[in-house]
Amino acid sequence: MKSKYFKFTIFGGICSFVLSSCVAKQALNQDQELINAMMRQNQTAFEACYNQAKQKNPDLKGGTLVLRFEHAPDGTLVAPRPMKRFIGSAPVESCLQQTLAKVQTERPRTRGPVDLQWNFESVASAPSFEN
Repeated sequence: MKSKYFKFTIFGGICSFVLSSCVAKQALNQDQELINAMMRQNQTAFEACYNQAKQKNPDLKGGTLVLRFEHAPDGTLVAPRPMKRFIGSAPVESCLQQTLAKVQTERPRTRGPVDLQWNFESVASAPSFEN
């Protein structure tokens, strides 16, 4: 009997311009770690967004979803803009935006957009043998 599960990966990246000083590069790296930690802490909620949409639409295949946010001075993620979608991703996107509206990181050291990427893939597990 084959069962299906969904492979879920996340990526948070800070878009930046060329940095000319070590201090700026260090600040960017610290902000990247803020985003990475936030993505790890909320992984279960992000997975729930996809699973809820999949329950309502069993034909949902998954794919890559990228949302761009501004990392506000207070640590919130504001002004979401979709950068990449997959077919049927609107409910997932809406849920992710609602989830991220409740998130706040420490105060960022740099300014600029943050791209958050989720990959939802349908993966068939190895067959199990029954006697």
